[in-house]
Amino acid sequence: MNKKILYYIWLSSTLHAGSKTPKVLLEHFGSIEKVFEADKETLKDLSLTSNDVQALCNKNLDNAKKYYEYCEKNKIGILCYEDPYYPERLKIIDNPPPMFYYKGRLLHLDDFPCFTMVGTRSCSERGFRLAYESGYDAASKGAVIVNGLALGIDGACIAGALDANGYAIGLLGCGIDRIYPYGNKDLFERLSATGLILTEFPPFSEPKGTNFPVRNRVMSALSLATVVFEADASSGAMITAKHALEQGLRIFAVPGKPYDKTYSGPLELIKDGATVFTEADDILTEYSMSFPHRINLANKNTFSQDKLNAYVAKYFKKDTDPDAPVNRRHVQKNTNENSYALQKEVPRPVKPAAVQKPAAVEKPKVIQEKASIKAENSEQASAQCRRPSSKDLLLLTPVELQTYNVMLKNGIMSPDEISGHGIKIDDILAALTLLEIYDLVIPHPGGKYEAVPTVD
Repeated sequence: MNKKILYYIWLSSTLHAGSKTPKVLLEHFGSIEKVFEADKETLKDLSLTSNDVQALCNKNLDNAKKYYEYCEKNKIGILCYEDPYYPERLKIIDNPPPMFYYKGRLLHLDDFPCFTMVGTRSCSERGFRLAYESGYDAASKGAVIVNGLALGIDGACIAGALDANGYAIGLLGCGIDRIYPYGNKDLFERLSATGLILTEFPPFSEPKGTNFPVRNRVMSALSLATVVFEADASSGAMITAKHALEQGLRIFAVPGKPYDKTYSGPLELIKDGATVFTEADDILTEYSMSFPHRINLANKNTFSQDKLNAYVAKYFKKDTDPDAPVNRRHVQKNTNENSYALQKEVPRPVKPAAVQKPAAVEKPKVIQEKASIKAENSEQASAQCRRPSSKDLLLLTPVELQTYNVMLKNGIMSPDEISGHGIKIDDILAALTLLEIYDLVIPHPGGKYEAVPTVD
């Protein structure tokens, strides 16, 4: 076993994703070996939190060894902070991941014009088509498309890029052993073969709602700019845009109708100074001079309408309004975890006794894409979609459960209204993302949400 890699796995799994501490440690000590060897008194001198100091004093490598062995057995790559392939773009931010697990082709990403392209899962057919065409055109001219591989807009951008024989990157909010969302299984496998899949979360990590906003900071930091397609003002795509702004990066946004909720996010960004995006050249021309060896604006590849129509037919009901957002419930509950895991019968690492928590009730797993549901109003949506059961509440973190209960008690609410009940707005946005996935809330016009009562 390579001890350096083993120590990086230990550091990454010891501290929570998004922590600023790994960068502080690596810059102070200069090597991962010295980070591992640091004692309690030395760590205290760095003004770290007591929780971080306590965690770093646990030098147990059992879990790290299991992750290492799993990756070695399943041909999963490990990219460490000091590796020459680790993007310098990420090292600029305050909280870069100390390492990544990856599948696919690893390139020197700093030498490529990477652009994050994101949007809502509940997109319109017209928005889906624009996302696919933009991903295809940008990739065919030399751009690298980055996003979280979600259903809807994200998947359309990745599909376009791959169909153009381009390179794309998918960032996971779970372990590398999972295919999430399962509805994009084909894209996941194509990315594993010709593109790149990255995650900072160790194998066996579940796709928790709190993982995705943290993951989004990496998506924006890997890229020169972020493009937001259809997305309401409270969507995960807006969290990515917020990260990009905090990182000092450019924002491009697709304009839409002022009264259309699916464009409330981009319109808000445009009012705040984002550049209007209507086609791939809007962003490529901005960066063509910086990457003349990569971007070729003269390349005019034509995509297959038949292939795009096949994607559209899979995601949207026939003969529906192309401007109407799809009302889709993407996942189902299932206790068979292997339905969305890449590997079967893999022993899970056990937490060391010093940090082990009391046993909790085993949670059902989110595994399969559900059938598309198109509703004309909230009552129809509530009647047609799968009604959640009380067992689904076992999936929720305390913050997600608190958010759900506040809405259940008070009716239709916006994120700002929910925050009046003592919950941080970032936690609310993350919670709403997962609550909608679990069918525990339904969206309403104006960026508001309604809790769906559970049934036994």
